[in-house]
Amino acid sequence: MRRWFHGTGLRSFLVWVRRARTVVGSLVAAVLVATPQGAADLWAPLEPVVEFGHETAWIWLTGALVVGGAASWILGSLRHPAVWDATDAILDEFQEALFAKAGGDAAHHRVTLFKRVSWRATFARDNAGKLRWPWSGWLVPVARSGHGNRRTGVHFLCPDDTDHAQGVAGRAWARTQAVVVDGLPELGDSDERAQDEIAGYAQKTFVSEAWVVKNSPRARSLMGFRVEDARSNPWGVLVVDSRLPSLNIQLAHERFNSYAPVLARLLQGA
Repeated sequence: MRRWFHGTGLRSFLVWVRRARTVVGSLVAAVLVATPQGAADLWAPLEPVVEFGHETAWIWLTGALVVGGAASWILGSLRHPAVWDATDAILDEFQEALFAKAGGDAAHHRVTLFKRVSWRATFARDNAGKLRWPWSGWLVPVARSGHGNRRTGVHFLCPDDTDHAQGVAGRAWARTQAVVVDGLPELGDSDERAQDEIAGYAQKTFVSEAWVVKNSPRARSLMGFRVEDARSNPWGVLVVDSRLPSLNIQLAHERFNSYAPVLARLLQGA
């Protein structure tokens, strides 16, 4: 979905809308220059078309200006697809540096970039069971390492009251220092999980037991970093998760510190 919103899908559609504005404007101008009688002399069926155009010209012009202007504004605010390609490349390099010798499926060791947004079309309950509204604040995934596992629907509640922020991602947003959680139990399928394992996993990863049951996490170690933009404003978080029981924390810090300035430039305004 992020590819469509920030990539070629939406961009191509908006370019088409902007071109359509030019076409509509030209057609309306041509109709206004013409007269019903002149159109009838040229071809009788054109007379009612020209009359209709005269009566509704202001509607067409207003619509073209508003819709075309909105398309131009959105185009100007979108990050170019190359920005997201570069971001993906950084996440892939981060993953490779940390887990090149880990073996196994690459999907077992991931680096995910979350953006903090103030509104999301969803309702959710925080860890205390309180219902949260769409404007509560959220961390949503916008990029992920790997080639076959980039899509994810996992998101975390991230309100201004950071005590109620969910997950390692939410805790990383609230802090300037990295958040590390390791030694997590290896949860089996839903019918094989012991209640104490679910409770322990939820407590260590700052989520509710209901969240664990719903999302079936497999990570046994996680690390979260707050990401800032080029103006040093908090932008989102970067989360490393792995099925290994522990991470190379020093190496992860070193890699993140080397990538952070580049990410800050790439994500400015994104």
